[in-house]
Amino acid sequence: PEAKTKLNEVLTELDDIQFAAMESAVATSKSFAIGLALLDGFLNADEALEAARCDEEFQARVWGEVEGGHDIDRADCRVRLAAASTAFRTSKVMKD
Repeated sequence: PEAKTKLNEVLTELDDIQFAAMESAVATSKSFAIGLALLDGFLNADEALEAARCDEEFQARVWGEVEGGHDIDRADCRVRLAAASTAFRTSKVMKD
């Protein structure tokens, strides 16, 4: 119950830009924890990308990379997480 209450507080304090960026970061990384870490500045976009894709990167090393598949997914994920990170930082600067 405490965790749910705290997460609710975090989400309700987000402005519209931050909320949209959080949705994008969570959907892209498939991880609420990575989205929060990106929001709080605990991870930068590259670190978030590495955390989000650790299993896929391991599988690609073991079984091989599908050209036109893994590389495009990696680039798309990088762009989306960098955009979310930029939105978080920009929104925080605008509030200050």
